[in-house]
This record gives sequence, C-alpha cells and structure tokens, in this order.
Amino acid sequence: MNNSLDRLFSGIIASLHSEIIPRLDDEFARGQAYATIDLLNNLRPRLDWAVGPLAAQIAAQLVAARRIDELAQGVPNGPPALPPALAAMPDPAAGETLRWRRDQLDEHLCKVVDWQNQPPAGVSETALAAIAAVTAQYMQEQVRREVSLLPKPLFGEIAGNTGTAKPAAKN
Repeated sequence: MNNSLDRLFSGIIASLHSEIIPRLDDEFARGQAYATIDLLNNLRPRLDWAVGPLAAQIAAQLVAARRIDELAQGVPNGPPALPPALAAMPDPAAGETLRWRRDQLDEHLCKVVDWQNQPPAGVSETALAAIAAVTAQYMQEQVRREVSLLPKPLFGEIAGNTGTAKPAAKN
C-alpha cells in the first residue's frame, strides 16, 4: 500500500516537531528545522500529486484565453490566438501532464500581455482595454489561488525559536 504524498509530508513534519526539534539544543539548528517544516508546508500543495490546484489554474487560463479570443475577433493585428492544441483540458491518457499544459498556456498568455503592452497601430482603445481587463482579472485570480495554497509561515519559529517545542534538557 502506498501512502499519499500529503500523508508522507504530514509524517515528516510531525517527526520534525515531536522528535527532532525537542532534541536540538542549538538555536541555529532549531531554526533550520523550522525552516524545513515551512518549506515542506509550502511544497505540499504544489507538487504533481496535487492535481486540484493545477487543474484549477488550467481551467482559469482557458477561460481567460478563450475570452481574449472572443474579444479579438475582428480586431486587425489582434493578440496571438489560442493554439487549437491548447484549447482543451489536458488528456492524461495521451501522456500529457498538467504542468506542461499549464506552462504552455502561461506562455500563450504572456504573449498576449506582451502584445497589449506594445499594441500594433490600428488597434482600438476599446478592444485593447477589454483584453487588458481580462488579463488583469486572470492575474488577480491567479495571485488569490497561489496565496490560498500558502500555510501560515513559521517566521517566528525560524528566526527566534519561539515555537512550542523546547529543547531537551542537557544531562
């Protein structure tokens, strides 16, 4: 039986809290242990096994890219069109990974942002403003998604060893 990645991270973090940190009598070493816990807490929601956040980001990217394509119809010298190969959710059966699709959609949306930052002559201000609004909304939503994945940082414990775990008494 395989443990889930989340369970493995929880076990490592629990061991650091209950077994390792109490036995460290060096402040620097305790700070490093707390930094390791903080790192594990921040990696946990971003790893490949965390399909939910990647799928949510891809869905949001597709919504933004499709909306931009709609707004760009009839706009001369409009932004780059969404490539047909990227227009649907990834197909794991075809060997495609979520990370690859996310990265490809990021690249596409970056090209759209580059276009809007230096629009060609003849692009109407109305079309440009509408496309810029879509990209801005997507970026704001992406920041919210990223922040929602972050646990409360352990800065206090890392910097000053003020956590609840105390070092074991010396013999």
